[in-house]
Amino acid sequence: MKFVIKHQSNSRVRLELPFTCPHPVQMYLEELACTVSGIEKLHFYKDLKHVGVYFTQGKVQQVQRFLSLIQMENVIEKQKEVQWLVASSPYDIISMHLYRRMLSKAFLPTPIRMGWILMKMVKFGKAAFQSICEKKLSMSLLDFVAISTSMAMGDHKTADMIMFLLNLGDDLDDWSQKKSIEELEKELNK
Repeated sequence: MKFVIKHQSNSRVRLELPFTCPHPVQMYLEELACTVSGIEKLHFYKDLKHVGVYFTQGKVQQVQRFLSLIQMENVIEKQKEVQWLVASSPYDIISMHLYRRMLSKAFLPTPIRMGWILMKMVKFGKAAFQSICEKKLSMSLLDFVAISTSMAMGDHKTADMIMFLLNLGDDLDDWSQKKSIEELEKELNK
């Protein structure tokens, strides 16, 4: 396997991996890292293709030892565990969101659904609070104002629909960003 070093410092190496790292692969790599003395922690980036390896200063050879322990067969096996969860198209993303929404409306009683709506609001509240702390007027603040106003007026369905559409939009945005990066990498590798 070929690992590309993107950046190296005294106690950290950022690597481009020849495979993607969904959660089971990340767990596998963290288990391997625990077996190598000198490796302090791993940081996985959002694109699932890069990892930061933090090591004890001056022990860069331990990173090479860690990389030599990675078995591609195990990585492929771990990737297969989540292959059915990966959305391959916008249709998959939309249908997954709609399916979850219909199930929650059909099977969750109203009080539990209200609690679920309040729990989902926390995510938007944190983003709004962070925006306020940075003294910026951002979309996250406006989103939270719309959601909290709907909840304050007792219109729980509207608040739930706003959060549903925002989460769907975020997932579609992540998918399109990931797809465009993949296409760009393909074109640059030609």
